[in-house]
Amino acid sequence: MSQKMSNEQEMCCLHKSGKIGKFMDACILLLLYKESDHGYGLVQRLEGYGFEEDTVNASTLYRCLRKMEKDGLIESDWQQGGQGPKKRVYHITGLGKEQMKMWSEMMKDRKNKIELYLKDYSKSVEGQK
Repeated sequence: MSQKMSNEQEMCCLHKSGKIGKFMDACILLLLYKESDHGYGLVQRLEGYGFEEDTVNASTLYRCLRKMEKDGLIESDWQQGGQGPKKRVYHITGLGKEQMKMWSEMMKDRKNKIELYLKDYSKSVEGQK
């Protein structure tokens, strides 16, 4: 496997545990592509991708946002939040757009492989019942 593919897989989805990770990162990038937002707004909008507000706690989200900002995928600035205090608002960067595209391509590939598996499973296992 090429070094580039290894790095892409590391950034995209694969963790040592074998679980798919970084999906929330991809969702955050897409949300920020559509509209800049502050942390709490992102928590609420993540529900559209199946993340429940009570399972995405603020510390997890802000840790994720800090890492994404450090990696150059997003940037932030402080903006007046109406009558309340200033809020940190996050924006996607050019690098973030590139990363979002790469993750989307890898997810499409995985989706196709999963669909092939499920079709074969359905035919082979469920068809024997």
